[in-house]
Amino acid sequence: MRKERLETYIGGHMFILITEYTLGRMDRNPNYFRTNISEVLNNKASLDWIKSYRSNAKEKSGANPVFTKILEEVYEELSGEKLPEAKY
Repeated sequence: MRKERLETYIGGHMFILITEYTLGRMDRNPNYFRTNISEVLNNKASLDWIKSYRSNAKEKSGANPVFTKILEEVYEELSGEKLPEAKY
C-alpha cells in the first residue's frame, strides 16, 4: 500500500514536470525544474524508487534529454551517486 502511494506521488509529480518542460513552461528555466525535482526526491524512499524505476525501465520515457540531465544531476546531488542507466 505504501509503495503504491509512493509510486503515485512520485510518478504523478514527475509526469507533471516532464509535461511542463515539454510545453516550455517557466521558459524551461533549469532552476525551476531543479528545485521541483529536488522537492519530489527529498527523501531516501523517493531516491530509491527513482533509482529502481530507472534501472528497470524497458522503454525510453517521453522526457526531453535536457530534463533527463537535470534529473540525473539532482539525483546525484541528493544521493551522492549516479543514477543507473536505463536498460532500453
